[in-house]
Amino acid sequence: MLALLFGGWPQWSFGQIQQFDYLLDNSTLTPNFAGQTFRLHLREKVSEALLNDPNTDYSDKVVLMIHGNSVPATAVFDLDYQDYSWMDALAAEGYDVFALSLTGYGHSTRPTPMQDSCNVDFLDRLDNSISCLFANYRFRMTSSDSEMDDMDAAVEFIRSLRDVEDVHLIGHSLGGFRVMLYSSRYPEKVGKLITHGFSGVLSSAAAEPPPELPSDGYPMSVINRSDIEDLFDAAECFDQFDPEVVEPAWQACQSTDSLGLRWGETGGVVRHPQIDLYGLTNDTLASITQPTLVLIGEVDNIAPPIAAQSYYDRLGSSNKVYVEINRTSHIGYWESRKEALHQLCINWLNDSSIDGRSIGKAIYKLNQTFDWIGEIDEQNPPQITALSPPHQATFVDLNSDLVIELDENIFSLAEHLTIFRKADYSVFQYIEMDNTALVQQVCSNILQIDINELEADTEYFVYLHYDAFRDRSFNTFEGILTDKVWSFSTGELITSTTELTDRSTLNIFPNPTRDYIHIHSTSPSEILRIELLSPGGQVLQSHFFQAQGQLDVRAYPPGAYFLQCATPHSNHTQKIIIQ
Repeated sequence: MLALLFGGWPQWSFGQIQQFDYLLDNSTLTPNFAGQTFRLHLREKVSEALLNDPNTDYSDKVVLMIHGNSVPATAVFDLDYQDYSWMDALAAEGYDVFALSLTGYGHSTRPTPMQDSCNVDFLDRLDNSISCLFANYRFRMTSSDSEMDDMDAAVEFIRSLRDVEDVHLIGHSLGGFRVMLYSSRYPEKVGKLITHGFSGVLSSAAAEPPPELPSDGYPMSVINRSDIEDLFDAAECFDQFDPEVVEPAWQACQSTDSLGLRWGETGGVVRHPQIDLYGLTNDTLASITQPTLVLIGEVDNIAPPIAAQSYYDRLGSSNKVYVEINRTSHIGYWESRKEALHQLCINWLNDSSIDGRSIGKAIYKLNQTFDWIGEIDEQNPPQITALSPPHQATFVDLNSDLVIELDENIFSLAEHLTIFRKADYSVFQYIEMDNTALVQQVCSNILQIDINELEADTEYFVYLHYDAFRDRSFNTFEGILTDKVWSFSTGELITSTTELTDRSTLNIFPNPTRDYIHIHSTSPSEILRIELLSPGGQVLQSHFFQAQGQLDVRAYPPGAYFLQCATPHSNHTQKIIIQ
């Protein structure tokens, strides 16, 4: 096996970190191409301090990262944008980190059928305007066996390069399936295991390969820019991601596929193989004894937490921890809480424990503490971190809803809150917290409370009872331990320009309009959720914008509509007239 080094240069974002890119010559097991020499791209990130120390012992320091089904390894693990590189974060902590692109991905060999755009999956051809009637190759491209051989080629190269017995494995999404299967086949070569967003076939029916390999199908599928945007659009919380990361994320994918970028009429595609998956069953998982960390995003709708817990329960290891990371999704490595993902991996690699525990299921909260599900009653109840309107705010918009932000997620709502007129302490509105028509969880830790229109030039205070909400940990206490009161006063109704915060102003124009509504915030970092509502309250459009955006309303009949503009700490509803 020949290792061809084709790049090496220092990076400085996490200290002095060297990058090396290797091409490994491997006699492939890819069906219909067995025995041919394919090249596998392997990237390495390692600190100069580790690399240049002649006494460095790499034992327990070497990590191999394995990508998922569609997004290339370098885009997932080594995004060249600010401090998003997962590889850099690990390398800065003294680990020698490698990321492998399997056959058909990234800069690794894409077999001949993947060079022909007609061999793209039929639905992907339609979505990307690739004009072929028939495929020229009607088989799946790779298999579990060929991928295990790819991984073993990389592991053997690393073991030889660094003179180590075993390698720690990290797998994202379908990469979780891959590292588990590899660990079951080569347990002596594997140290610790980490999966994030585990996904893949897990059933007795998939224990053995199909009767014939390759099986019928298309050799490849593709992703395009809108597929990457859709991952971000699925975000459930305002500040879950930085909109500026979308472009570098797509560019990182694009950079691995110069041919695919010339295909179709949608701005190009990035190719990945279709795979015959098999070999990972309940019995296989039960045989795995390596220390294993199972990470999952709280709002992962591709590999949901309930599935990850089920997979965790089947692992045979007596040293295993499940952690659900609040306010993250399947692409947590591209989101605002990426550091949580990085740090949890570092903790596990350091001592095979999380929060001092080597087994159990936990929720990692926004306040950077853990709730151990069903095992430990935490001592701190949910705490209010922000209110909208702010306490003692003046001239509040008459149509604003109330927004309460907490330092952890809410499992269930309870009891009620009461709004009083401060002048005479009379009840203005009494709201049951479990009334879903009035109380919505915008994010799992943000409550938006729909109140009747306030009266002008009036002072109010809100009395939030001590048992108004509960957290997700099944603790013995219920809700906050002390009553919470906050007050504000209203001003005159503001129409075309609304003060959202002390630092930003939102301009909405024109109103009335015939075709488009423009929304501009004076704060360039303001994350806005914009919803257009029908007169009956039905959501017609919902979008995330940073600082500014535009709604196309040409399809709607003339009449009065409502525009809801929300940031994490404020909310405004304005009447819009469509002519």
